[in-house]
Amino acid sequence: VASCRLRRVSRHDALVPRASCGDDLASVNRPRVCSSYGPPADGLGLTSSPAEGNVYHNYLYRNETDDRLGRDHVGRTVRDCVGSPPSSRLDTRRWNGTAEEGGPNLVVDDGRTHVREDPNDGTRIAVTCGGDCPPPPPAAVLPGLGGVYPEDASVCGAALGEGLLDGGGATVHVTIVSETALLGDADGGGRASAGQYFAVSASPGGVRTQTISGAPA
Repeated sequence: VASCRLRRVSRHDALVPRASCGDDLASVNRPRVCSSYGPPADGLGLTSSPAEGNVYHNYLYRNETDDRLGRDHVGRTVRDCVGSPPSSRLDTRRWNGTAEEGGPNLVVDDGRTHVREDPNDGTRIAVTCGGDCPPPPPAAVLPGLGGVYPEDASVCGAALGEGLLDGGGATVHVTIVSETALLGDADGGGRASAGQYFAVSASPGGVRTQTISGAPA
């Protein structure tokens, strides 16, 4: 089916920048629209693809579907160029007495205790690393992600620590993990921190197809 879009097929390594041992998460990540050129979007603020160059926006939420916005709408949503806001517990407890005390609750509560406030949460970035960076200690281990590292840690050092380089260079995926996703309810309440974390994984390589022209439907 014709889509009136221009796509480019490239080798994976042609799109991937090389990271040094001193590069942390902020060095390799550029939030969407924080550049001189923003991708075209439709009337709902959605782009045709969640991928731009070596970045797949909100990759961990790629399977989320909305009846109105469609599949992978989280990564295709264009947002303002902003950093990560502090996490919130969305505390909706009774504001005037407890349930046992019969106090009223005039707040509409949908049962949620967290929302995805960080627009960069789950974004995956491909970089190429050498094999000579000292590995930092992981901050935690999450199922499905492995070691999770603080944002000021070396991304290539983390890749070596996870056994992805084996003494030589390789292309790896750096996935952003928000503080809320990492800590959940263990933070004991709202936090003043807006820290990010990241996990690293092996990149399968191959070729990549990118939409480089043509407005979304």
